[in-house]
Amino acid sequence: MFQIVADEFWRINDAFHNLMGTGNIALQLIILGMVMMSVHFKRKGDISAHGNTMLLAIITNFFSIALVMITGLIEYYVSDPFSYTYYLSLIHGIVGGLAMLLSFGLTIPWILRNSNPRFCARKKTLMRLVYTSWTIALVSGLIVWFLDVVLGI
Repeated sequence: MFQIVADEFWRINDAFHNLMGTGNIALQLIILGMVMMSVHFKRKGDISAHGNTMLLAIITNFFSIALVMITGLIEYYVSDPFSYTYYLSLIHGIVGGLAMLLSFGLTIPWILRNSNPRFCARKKTLMRLVYTSWTIALVSGLIVWFLDVVLGI
């Protein structure tokens, strides 16, 4: 009897995990759209809209990490800590965590300085590093999702 209940629990948990992972991928693509809109605002000279859009993307990404990605990493560790997907997920988490910390390092001082554009002009190298690390994290996250949800590896 216990085995039947345990099997049913893991079947439901797997379905929920797959749903959350797929929903998170959709959310990450929306965040990518926010980043692209933000770059468009910057190129048009609307620095305030650029900063506010990036802030919204960062906050959305933070909640995505806190509510979905960390639990997924824990699930990989508990279920199969030596799998290829786990190691790729770990790399994804480290690079994504770096991108998140760097993002906070950019936005918190920007907010505290009342959104002063002069602050941002000196941070272009850091902005490029954030964008690069976030792009690597996004691509590696898509690969993890594909291996886990689509292929079931």
